[in-house]
Amino acid sequence: MSTVNKRTLAAAAGIALATLDTRIASDPDFPVVRRGSGKGDEWLFELDEALARLHELAPPTAHSPNQQFMALRVLELQRKLALEAGSLLLREPTRAALVRSKIALRRGMLAIPSVLAEEMDLTQDQQNLMRAGIERLLREYVERLRADGLPVEEEEG
Repeated sequence: MSTVNKRTLAAAAGIALATLDTRIASDPDFPVVRRGSGKGDEWLFELDEALARLHELAPPTAHSPNQQFMALRVLELQRKLALEAGSLLLREPTRAALVRSKIALRRGMLAIPSVLAEEMDLTQDQQNLMRAGIERLLREYVERLRADGLPVEEEEG
């Protein structure tokens, strides 16, 4: 059995001391080991029992505006640290880089038949067949990107 005072109980419950006082005052069945007299005597509580009762009175999902602000502040700091560490990608620059790389890949792949035409003595029909095959592969690539929720803007002109 772990006995604690009001300040320790409030901290363990993640609530303000004033909130704890309000809950104790409004709940005649709140588990108290010893009531403080106001003459230097501390209030004492059995930690597990008191925490259980506090959770019954106000489930842990109920957050004060201050707790919500602090939670958002923690998330903001985590995001900032992730950015500084390079482990978080920003959406717009990442999207733009992916679109540029897709366009460059398409241009490069569609140039293959022309580049190889002379070296391999390809006819115009063979070059057209190669281009058609490359276009089919590129469409499949774009569909995989789309299925993954990635940007698939098409090349202009």
